[in-house]
Amino acid sequence: MEIIYLPQVSFAEENSEEWVWYLPEELTPEIISRLRPGSRVQYFYTSPVEEEQLRARLRELGFPATRHIRKDAILPQPEMTTRISYLFDSVIRRCVAKIAFNYLAYVLSEDARLLLRQDFDTVRSFVRDGTLAENEIVFPIGSPRLTNESRKGSLVDGHMIGVGWNADEKILCNLSIFCAMGYQIVLCRKYQGLWFALGSVHSFDLKTKEAKRLPADFWVPL
Repeated sequence: MEIIYLPQVSFAEENSEEWVWYLPEELTPEIISRLRPGSRVQYFYTSPVEEEQLRARLRELGFPATRHIRKDAILPQPEMTTRISYLFDSVIRRCVAKIAFNYLAYVLSEDARLLLRQDFDTVRSFVRDGTLAENEIVFPIGSPRLTNESRKGSLVDGHMIGVGWNADEKILCNLSIFCAMGYQIVLCRKYQGLWFALGSVHSFDLKTKEAKRLPADFWVPL
């Protein structure tokens, strides 16, 4: 993993510590026009060339010249505290649901007699058409594990997926992507047909590029 520092500029209202940061390409005349008298500006750059690029971009947008009061240096360091934000929107939810439903189809050997039952209409409509269900279908499990330290103890360096029943007669799928993001997908909330045996878990190792079937009762907590 490599840290790349991008030149940025930020603004804050007078007497406020809430700074909003922008890359040069994100700056627009509308952003500049919304600044109130007394607003403050900060620059983040790693060279005089980047500083001049930021100032030139602001001049293009009609921002008046500014004067440095002080300069703070951030020394090179092996570790930095960061805040990560991610968007878990409908597109991602549908993608996760599709993976889960495709895996169910694989486990059931493409048995259309089961897969085309009305019991699976909700998840199928969500995957194909984006039709939102009355109850949520895809749930994130736990917090993202994005560091090597947080992924210690994982049995595979890759993905895991499993499908089976729970005690409430729901058909659920658990999916772990890169051992970093975990999801649970409700494929069926209340199966109305005859009960059938269902339990399957697979892993995919990124190093060996090999998929393996695991015991049906085997699952790594997410």
